Amino acid sequence: MTERRWPRWEVRRKDSKTNHLFEYERAEWAKRFPEFSRPEAQPRQSEEIKIPSLQEELGKSPDLDLFARLYKPRVEHEDMAGLEDEYNVHRIKVEGVVVRYVEDEHSIQMTVEGELPQKILDTLTRDLFEKLTALENATCELIRL
Repeated sequence: MTERRWPRWEVRRKDSKTNHLFEYERAEWAKRFPEFSRPEAQPRQSEEIKIPSLQEELGKSPDLDLFARLYKPRVEHEDMAGLEDEYNVHRIKVEGVVVRYVEDEHSIQMTVEGELPQKILDTLTRDLFEKLTALENATCELIRL
């Protein structure tokens, strides 16, 4: 078996509630394809069912510009193309090392697939933590795995 000593972190809401990354993705998609987000293109809902908007859920306007930069840290990096059969996995390359972000409904896990200087690791983790905290408008926590 291969033993990899890749450093990993998880960022999640401290209140254990689900994050809003899926809703941000939908809002971003609606912004890019407004013809599909018109009211007449949406399925009709019973008036008894009230689904809160992303703004209502967050308690502030969603920051789609920040969401677009979620996996673009403030270090020199190269974006990598996603794999066709993967969902919610994002990769960048920093100093030749792949940094993989995997998001789910509760967290984002960041794995550094190699060795990077501590200063860069600190910048990567702080960047992800600060961005998710701002996007969620909620206290988040950074956990070393």
